[in-house]
Amino acid sequence: MATYLGPRDLKSRVLPDGWDATELEKLRTESDISLDAIATELSGALAALNAELLGDPFYSMLYNLTTEPTTEYRVGSTNTVVRFPEYAPIDEKRGATQGHMLPFEDWGYAMGWTWKYLRRARRIQIESDVAGAVQAWRDKWHKSLLTRFFKSADDSGEHKGLGAAGYSPGFAHTAGSTSVDFIPPDYNGQAFASTHEHYDATNSTAAADWEAAIEALAADIAEHGHMPPYTLVCAAEDQGTIEGLTNFRPRALPEIQYGSSQDLARVSDLYFGAVGTPDGSVLCTWSHRVPQYTMGIWKPYGVRNPRNPLMVRYSNDTPLVAVPLPDKAYRSFPLEQLLIYGEFGVGVQERTNGACHQMNTASYSDPTIT
Repeated sequence: MATYLGPRDLKSRVLPDGWDATELEKLRTESDISLDAIATELSGALAALNAELLGDPFYSMLYNLTTEPTTEYRVGSTNTVVRFPEYAPIDEKRGATQGHMLPFEDWGYAMGWTWKYLRRARRIQIESDVAGAVQAWRDKWHKSLLTRFFKSADDSGEHKGLGAAGYSPGFAHTAGSTSVDFIPPDYNGQAFASTHEHYDATNSTAAADWEAAIEALAADIAEHGHMPPYTLVCAAEDQGTIEGLTNFRPRALPEIQYGSSQDLARVSDLYFGAVGTPDGSVLCTWSHRVPQYTMGIWKPYGVRNPRNPLMVRYSNDTPLVAVPLPDKAYRSFPLEQLLIYGEFGVGVQERTNGACHQMNTASYSDPTIT
């Protein structure tokens, strides 16, 4: 029989020949999170996500909510007041309206957990799966809003919940470019035509043309009665260009003591500064989702305000934005193969409260929002 002499030192830190280190590591780390904890973590994450998206200080200024499939709005010239005659009747007047449908689509995200996996799941993997789902729904929500904002083309088709002949157009777009012609109501003595356009382009990248384009965007919505300040969103790559414009003023940072001769914009940290235009201040922010040379403007009226430019259609029986899908197939083991479900569609509500402009191109084309 062998005799083993000497101390038990680091050389002894070896596994017996018949032990599988990989399998032992699995056993050591498995089941460090209970099924109840998984359910609690997922439901809590989705509840926090829904609250975040519906109360976001930037995106919630873009839209309002409705369960209605259509929207209707006033169009055309305002009737005039006439002298009151003594004998003859006064001609009766009425207002004109136009309308369109709002898209409605269903979305899903599959977690793909199996019953056997969940019994042996590691917490870090569950947390990673939940975080991935949350980010996917956040991306979908943001992209849906910005895509409709910058899209000049009509949405159509049964796959978008619009039926065979329904349309969901964008902002004011010249007749012939949309299936829902729009004549904005008169404002302040100015009449408009169905050729009125809120999608424009400038084939230049010169600073003076950037400044002119931003002034034109502010004028596009100011002439319809939307009062400043306005919000402009641009590409992250264009922030430096806008900061170099003559009429740009940077946001005042609380950590810096500025000299008395420096003009600063008194804006929140949502914005990197403001551009002064003849029609008022344009508060500027950026997004990596917006491609370079593309920018858009609107008047924010408040969180989920009816006069905000977009309208999100949702269902009464499906809370916004994302919820675990209830179904009898999941009652015996509710987390297995779990699906996260959402129903919503984004359309334009206020067709005068938004305008888009592209630089470095001769004509506007719908950008790809990432």
